[in-house]
Amino acid sequence: RVGAISACRSQSMGHASLIRLDADLVTSAGARCLDGSGGGFYWRAASSAQNGTKLVVFLQGGGECRSATECAVWDGGAGRGSAGWPKTKRLGEDELSDDSSVNPHFHDWNKLFVPYCSADMHSGTRLTPSHALGGGYFAGHNLINT
Repeated sequence: RVGAISACRSQSMGHASLIRLDADLVTSAGARCLDGSGGGFYWRAASSAQNGTKLVVFLQGGGECRSATECAVWDGGAGRGSAGWPKTKRLGEDELSDDSSVNPHFHDWNKLFVPYCSADMHSGTRLTPSHALGGGYFAGHNLINT
């Protein structure tokens, strides 16, 4: 994975590149979105050598579902799966901004944006689908822990 991250140093200003988790991690660690698709993250390399070892991590929110009925229609955060995620993502106007007047402390740090696709508040550890909740994987912790 480090090779994939280092290769992403040519992003346009403010955009981060999608890094999809390797298929073996999806299988072995259960790093899946609600629909079973493999997770990933958006990466933007630091814009200064001075802060090249520092990192800001943003975990996207999006609520949860607690019943089969709720889970059938849940579409919070980045949605139920990763298939439609764009290859690049414009980062926010907050702690992920590259503008030093908006973000004086972190504007030139490495940035990691983790899309929310698990409907479990990033806490699930399931390796198999939950039939009681409509077949979702609920593997948010697995996504972060990889």
